[in-house]
Amino acid sequence: HTGLYSSAASDVYKRQAERLPASEHVSNELLADITYLQKNGRMQEPQLVRLELLSTRQWGPERASAHTKEYWVIPTRYATDQKPAGPAQSSMVYIHYRLKRAGAGWSIVSWKFEEAPPTKEESQIPDGGI
Repeated sequence: HTGLYSSAASDVYKRQAERLPASEHVSNELLADITYLQKNGRMQEPQLVRLELLSTRQWGPERASAHTKEYWVIPTRYATDQKPAGPAQSSMVYIHYRLKRAGAGWSIVSWKFEEAPPTKEESQIPDGGI
């Protein structure tokens, strides 16, 4: 159970996760990943290598959705000596984000990993079924 945004070097990472512009549910998921890694003496330093914005759709003044294609490299290290705890993982993922207005910007309400890019019809469904 490791997540793309997990890191467990210190409580600094927990404070950063708590400040993300995301809903409580999303932040709690990130904090659970961080706790898991800390308890197992490991840390991750995910690196977003590339992000492609595939589609966006605003559903009124307060809601929107976005589909992305993201390329990640995720090395896992031992927290004690920073040595690799195995080979770095690399992944390409499609993600559908549901967003809500947060001041002048947007906040992530939820996300869902997708197996393929959205079809034109899926891009037209409010909240995309998240």
